[in-house]
Amino acid sequence: MTTARSRPNYALLLHGNPDRALLDRRWLRECCIKVETMRSGVEAASALAEPNADLPDVIVCDEKLEDMDGNQFCAILKLHPRLARIPVLLLLPNETALQQAMTLGSEATSLLGRPFSVNAFKERVQALASAERPADPPEGTDEDRFRIALATFGLTLASTHTAQDFAAAGAQCLRQGHWAGAIRAFEKALEMDMDNGDILLGLATAWKNRGDMDRCRKYLAQAAENYVLREEWTKARPAVERLTAHDPTARNPFIYRAQRLLSRGFAAQAAQVVRECLDVTPEEIVCDRIAQTCCAMDDPDRCLKTFRMALDIQLGDRGKRLADAMDIRLEELVRIRDIRRREAALRRQEAVSEIISQRRKAEGETWREEMAETDETDELAGERREIMDPYRDGVPPLFDPAIEGADAPGGPPFRLGKLAGLSDVLAMIKCTWKLTARLKSLPRA
Repeated sequence: MTTARSRPNYALLLHGNPDRALLDRRWLRECCIKVETMRSGVEAASALAEPNADLPDVIVCDEKLEDMDGNQFCAILKLHPRLARIPVLLLLPNETALQQAMTLGSEATSLLGRPFSVNAFKERVQALASAERPADPPEGTDEDRFRIALATFGLTLASTHTAQDFAAAGAQCLRQGHWAGAIRAFEKALEMDMDNGDILLGLATAWKNRGDMDRCRKYLAQAAENYVLREEWTKARPAVERLTAHDPTARNPFIYRAQRLLSRGFAAQAAQVVRECLDVTPEEIVCDRIAQTCCAMDDPDRCLKTFRMALDIQLGDRGKRLADAMDIRLEELVRIRDIRRREAALRRQEAVSEIISQRRKAEGETWREEMAETDETDELAGERREIMDPYRDGVPPLFDPAIEGADAPGGPPFRLGKLAGLSDVLAMIKCTWKLTARLKSLPRA
């Protein structure tokens, strides 16, 4: 059993942009008697789910609401037995988003992309309101799931689209020439599957058609590396050819992978990668890069010998010829490396000699300054001694008869006289010790 309505009396407008909602509400009032506007998807779904709620004839929902996107709101309504029968018109921001939604499918009843004419908008609203609706609730409705989805803003709803669905939508947009839509679809697919070379290649193609060659080369290089890493050789070779054509200086994923494997000791796997890259990479470049990798190892000859055996298994006579060319290149690289090491050692020796020379020069100047200070100290000490020494005209006695107790029986006791300038003598001893220590520290000729 179905029911139909000739003219919409009550429409619900859901919008996250208040300024744009005013214009949409104005157009909606021209074809509906009553229009109610709300910004929150949760509040709108909760109000509609009330047992005695007045259900609208049609719901016009913008792509972005205050708390969720429009497609999530439509998915939540589809879970409720009564609300699932209400037609929903989903307004999309542009033609690209409309094409993508049409390709992937949407939970909304109808889709309309901006910019649209007023007449087209009115016709779509009236058509949805007058369309026949099933009297029985659709299959798959569940009020418990509806309440859970409402409490979590629809985030717990399983996505009905996979990365392959978005990739297929992006490929269709490429065929139709909708580059922006293709980029958006491929980026959405990449969020779900970051290691998919086909998605990266699709992004590179879309950005190339948009005229952004920097992003094209970026995603093309990532796609080629992904194919090489997954050993998808039939896809890797065309990707590397395209990458080299766009940027001859770009890093070759084949050679980079072979170098990493060889440096880690996986010679057999490295030889397999070299075998697959010879159709798209010149032999001279391969030999040079492999020789550089061997030269960086602790034992270059042993590394190349092991790789030679792996090449013989993979390529036979061609592998022997390549190994011979690598051997010649390795000898040249080792010779250049030894020359550079000797030059570096010589520069280090010259730098050390210069530092020692400067240090000796600085120490010599310090020694001369200290000697000058010592001479001045000696002169001052001599002047003080002349003033303080009461016996400067003669030799001071070892004892002074005038000392108390000189007339005592048994003769005067043996006492040292009061030495004149004792602090000066100690200062001289200290200066002499410092001078001796300085002379010992000077380098011998």
